[in-house]
Amino acid sequence: MYKKALSVSCAIVGLLIYNLFAIAGASNLYDKSPIVAWQLMGIMIAAIALSIIIFEVEK
Repeated sequence: MYKKALSVSCAIVGLLIYNLFAIAGASNLYDKSPIVAWQLMGIMIAAIALSIIIFEVEK
């Protein structure tokens, strides 16, 4: 139960990181390359968390 809640919160945090840097990238405030790296990290966090959720549901 706790693991699923943690995974959900990780997915939300990952997507929030992605959206935050997508907005920053759209506003052209910073150099692009670190923003893309942070976006990829956010997506990876969300993907890992979602795969854990799916794995927990199937088990």
